[in-house]
Amino acid sequence: MARRIAGVAALNLLSVLMAATCAAGRDFYVGGRAGWAPNPAEPFNAWAERNRFQVNDTLVFRYSKDADAVLLVSQGHYDACNAAQPAQRLDGGDSRFVFDHSGPYYFISPDAARCRAGERLVVVVLAVRGDGDGDGTPSSSPPPVATPAPSALPTPPPPPHHVPGKNASVAVAGAGAVTRPRACACA
Repeated sequence: MARRIAGVAALNLLSVLMAATCAAGRDFYVGGRAGWAPNPAEPFNAWAERNRFQVNDTLVFRYSKDADAVLLVSQGHYDACNAAQPAQRLDGGDSRFVFDHSGPYYFISPDAARCRAGERLVVVVLAVRGDGDGDGTPSSSPPPVATPAPSALPTPPPPPHHVPGKNASVAVAGAGAVTRPRACACA
């Protein structure tokens, strides 16, 4: 009996540790080696559209602390490259921004000329999965499983950076995005 209780306790502890590990996000390096700069080789928004951002992921901005910064702004301020009244200012040359909720985030340079030269970014963070009723608690029933229709066409190969059965991922985009792998495959 004592052995059984110890086994159940060990499994519960393992489950809690795995859940905590899954909450850790990935690091995305904006602009890669070139960093947060005007006239990027690949527009920042094109890079962002190819990536999937989730709650707890981190954007890492690298730039000259004496010449630039990063502002989190509203969509209207983003569209106009308006640096007045930002929601948040990141400065110091090596800034990290952690996504704490799903939805769109708008980043610009505080220098309007740099912003107009492409130093701005929109990131859409995906909704947290398993939140069936929107109150943060998991839904009581699993989502329906889609059964694919039979097809005469062969299944396309996975993207070049995907290795089936592996939890780790490293994405290198034209803008130099590199991500830190997740510790486990979270739902």
